[in-house]
Amino acid sequence: MEIKEYFQILKRNWILIVATITIFCLVAFLVTEKQPYNYQSSSAIEIIRYQTQRQADVPYFQYNNYYANQAAAAVSDNIISWLSSASTVAEIYQRAGYPLPTASIRALSKTFTVQKKITTSAVIDISYSSKDREKAIKLIKTASELVKERVEQQNSSDTSSILSVRVNEPVSIAEPKPIGLNTGIAGFAGLLVALGIVSIREALRK
Repeated sequence: MEIKEYFQILKRNWILIVATITIFCLVAFLVTEKQPYNYQSSSAIEIIRYQTQRQADVPYFQYNNYYANQAAAAVSDNIISWLSSASTVAEIYQRAGYPLPTASIRALSKTFTVQKKITTSAVIDISYSSKDREKAIKLIKTASELVKERVEQQNSSDTSSILSVRVNEPVSIAEPKPIGLNTGIAGFAGLLVALGIVSIREALRK
């Protein structure tokens, strides 16, 4: 079949093609628009290690607390692993007063997104997404409080330094709905369906 014939077929069926694409796009737009917003809550947790001994009181050089900062960064790495544990996630849900979601251990361990922007820093970003804004904020607050409690418990076993946790107030934003993306995908799918229908119609005509 020549290209000219293809154009003639498309010309004969242009109403069907346009109508199919329009219906797909309209349905995708309405479905996406009616979906509830997804809220993302996030907070920063900073681990600080203070030396309780002054330079004048010890026989070694403290390098302006260089090693204290390294120790704080190491503690923050442990916290990232800890918050990625399913048992820790379960404790956070329990403390926050929410039922634990039905999920595998692996999926549960990925409930929170925990990371450091700079690997050598002692600042951790923790975030969580939910369609319930209050739940998103409360779980982040509870996780931060639990980290603070656990870290500062270590102070009783080490008198040479003090670990402190500084937590920022959680922020929560509504993620934009992917209306454009979903509509575009639906439009492309509608085009494929329309071309399929046209091909079948033309085959039956012969």
